Amino acid sequence: MKKSSIKETMKHSIVLGFAAVAFLAAGSARAKKVYLNGVDLDAVYLVNMNFKGCIVRLDAKGNVHITAPNYEIKPTGTPARAASRQTPVGVATDYYIVSFTNRPGATQYDVEVFINGKFVRRIRSSDKQVWMKVSHLLRRGRNEILFVSRKNYGGKGRISTSPVDYIRVVLGRGFLTHGRLVIKTADAETKRTAAETKAVMYEKQVIVAR
Repeated sequence: MKKSSIKETMKHSIVLGFAAVAFLAAGSARAKKVYLNGVDLDAVYLVNMNFKGCIVRLDAKGNVHITAPNYEIKPTGTPARAASRQTPVGVATDYYIVSFTNRPGATQYDVEVFINGKFVRRIRSSDKQVWMKVSHLLRRGRNEILFVSRKNYGGKGRISTSPVDYIRVVLGRGFLTHGRLVIKTADAETKRTAAETKAVMYEKQVIVAR
């Protein structure tokens, strides 16, 4: 998904995507072959994935053809049961900081992100959406994440007092596919709403990077 419309796929929102594709397994038992974007799934090591926005077609021989426009599938060259050392498609190996807001500017909270004591990024309430890769800033094992939320009226009155208006900043694992960023875990996060008025809030969290 483009930077301006990154799809939020977090553990606290939609589905994480850790369920196996049972439909594909069942389909292969009933049909001769199952193809995903034209690739025979017998030649792909594919586990722990959810596919959305797909088109399913059965041909005259009973083969199942699945078209998933937002996914790239490549054959491993060997049957799935012999390809256990292959990296599964869509594995989230990199870490990103991503922001989400339902109404830019409404919360009037700017969020500063620190990793292991180092300032990384200030995400302003008025930003529509921000994302950046931070894998290089994390060390293997224990990492300390600090979110500092600062109320910033910008010389104006309160724009909103509603708890529905929010800004959410997440540090999690994800991957890029066809120019779209998919976030699969929320390892550390903070959320502020327009109903809050405290001038500064500190939230320290610890994550264990792989």
